[in-house]
Amino acid sequence: MSSSPDIAGILDNTKELDRLRKEQEEVLVEINKMHKKLQATPEIVEKPGDISLSKLKNLYIQAKELSESEVTVSNILLTQLDSLLPSGPTGQQRRKLGRQRTEEKENESRYRCNKSFSFHEKSNRGIC
Repeated sequence: MSSSPDIAGILDNTKELDRLRKEQEEVLVEINKMHKKLQATPEIVEKPGDISLSKLKNLYIQAKELSESEVTVSNILLTQLDSLLPSGPTGQQRRKLGRQRTEEKENESRYRCNKSFSFHEKSNRGIC
């Protein structure tokens, strides 16, 4: 069903996902620092030679690229995990299907009973 290379690939991708998230967090911290700096001293961007807005733009570009990489790795992981799962409905889905079938049988039985219902005079009860 599953093999060691499949599991190794999943573990590698989970490590990559962790790395991407840590790097994203570092970039977000830098973005927040830049925002605080610009809010505290907005006049700084008007000085000749200031590259604060350029740095901020580059940080946003980096954050976007990391986020897109995270989506790619997450989708790969989903595919890998799907390949390891047995085909067919899950246990919960099987139980739900079983309940639905039981309810259908009960409803069918009630319908048949109601169609052929007759009143038994001696016992004063209905019988199917």
